[in-house]
Amino acid sequence: MGLRGFEFVGMIDGSNATPVIRDVVLGVAAAHHVGDLVLIQSDGYADQVAATVTEVTGVIQEELAAAAITAGTTKAKIAILTPNQVWRVSSDASTITGVPGYTKACDTADCRTFDASDTSGGNMVLLSKDTLDDEGNAIAEVLFSYCTFQPI
Repeated sequence: MGLRGFEFVGMIDGSNATPVIRDVVLGVAAAHHVGDLVLIQSDGYADQVAATVTEVTGVIQEELAAAAITAGTTKAKIAILTPNQVWRVSSDASTITGVPGYTKACDTADCRTFDASDTSGGNMVLLSKDTLDDEGNAIAEVLFSYCTFQPI
């Protein structure tokens, strides 16, 4: 089994800060898992991201079964993403084509998986790609370049 979606590693500046946890209302009655990447939509509800991510809001911090969710009502805890946080995530292949520090538009395969070959249209900056998970897929460490709650 690969990693459980996106896992917080630390801060790029070496500080010991941790993500702020907030409750958000979910917009879809689908199973949500720890590590799912979410985005607040125009209706104000948080939905799991799909295969192209240009903005991110947070990472789900609790397991919720689809049957336990009423769309537009049920709340879930998310870790608020900021650009200086480092997150680790399994990819969908054994190698990653991006270059750490250079490739700044990496994308997701889904709400829990780094797309190892999509290096355009996304919003993740590749920080490292040194290890494999227990399924033989590369693990990426990433920063997010555009977050919903980043200072402007």
